Amino acid sequence: MPVYIIKEVPSVNLLESGPRMIARTSNGHLWCVFSAYIVEIDPVDTQIYLGHSTDGGETWSFEQVSDWHLAPGVSAPTVAVDSEDSIHIAWVQSQPILGEEVTYRKRAIGGAWDVEEEVSDIAGNERGWNSIPAIAIDSADNIHVVYCGYNLPDFHIGIVYRRKIHGGAWDARTYIDTRVLADASAQRDPAIAIDRNDTVHVLWRGNKWGLFPARYQLIYRNFSGGAWNAVELVTDEDFSCYDNNIAVDSIPSLHCVWRPGNTGHLYYMRRTVAGVWDSGAVVDNTGLYTWLCQVAVDTSDTIHVTYQHQVNAAAPKDMSIKRRRLIGGVWQAIETLVDIIVGRDYWRTMSVCAWHPMIGGQHTCMPTSSRLQLFFPTENPTDAYWFFTTEILPPASIPTVTTLPATGVV
Repeated sequence: MPVYIIKEVPSVNLLESGPRMIARTSNGHLWCVFSAYIVEIDPVDTQIYLGHSTDGGETWSFEQVSDWHLAPGVSAPTVAVDSEDSIHIAWVQSQPILGEEVTYRKRAIGGAWDVEEEVSDIAGNERGWNSIPAIAIDSADNIHVVYCGYNLPDFHIGIVYRRKIHGGAWDARTYIDTRVLADASAQRDPAIAIDRNDTVHVLWRGNKWGLFPARYQLIYRNFSGGAWNAVELVTDEDFSCYDNNIAVDSIPSLHCVWRPGNTGHLYYMRRTVAGVWDSGAVVDNTGLYTWLCQVAVDTSDTIHVTYQHQVNAAAPKDMSIKRRRLIGGVWQAIETLVDIIVGRDYWRTMSVCAWHPMIGGQHTCMPTSSRLQLFFPTENPTDAYWFFTTEILPPASIPTVTTLPATGVV
């Protein structure tokens, strides 16, 4: 299993990540986004960068996406590609007084960049706090963005949705969490997926719901038939939920992974095409903590759950990366992809995973049944950070990685 360095960057400039930071275009090229301080490109400030690999992740070139020079800087980039192989990126950039704004930019297939566009309304009602966008593409190449937005008149942090018509303008902002005026609720960490019917699925975590309003429950809503359907309360437990992530299959069913706050276990749930949430399953309960999870669906409808695994409370930075697959409704054995390396703190694993676009009958941004490409950052004992990508081969040929390279490939 090859593991390649994408870029080594100083740890103090590695900021929070978006929910999907890697994508693949129809020519097989890989694209990743991250926020970092790269002295040879911008010697002063942290910026958003786009990495590009034409050889399966072995070597990378970089382009600067943002041009931001106000503290506290830029963070949380996320990426998607369309049927024209254009790259679409959303991120957060922060400034004094007005706070954080969600920003969007497009890179056309020839390499030309459009101007930056503001998605949030930092000068108006959303002044102060906008965070962690998620981005997706539909079959018509329309752009869909969800993010956490602070609604100043309502005094709550809500989930904001916006659509940009292909080649056109942005629709109006819509708060899809439906919270009432001045309830001071907080809705956070939206994840988005769009299925074959162009239904937009959004899952987030929020308080002021159900029997335990102080806890953060999983909340779901979808857009289909030209309208937002009713909000669904996915969990209603006396603990908070974290690390929610979603993906769709060909049926289309919706697959969700998450971590409860009262244990270190990892859970999975499915929403069927009939709109019913099943009872779920425990993916892994073998560790002290299993977190920063992601779910991906490949072209054979196999479900891949990857996550960070910790077993020793006395060594919180001794992590491993594991995967578990769901094939035909049967959970397979847990696989260790990257074994424990002392002092390595892995962050969320992210894979190529989007139903759209479909080009020439192929899902160009989905994993195949034989290969799952991952992107993950990690830190070494001296607190420098790297970004890696890897291709996970079929289980019979997976060697567990026990060392990570200083340069080059394992």
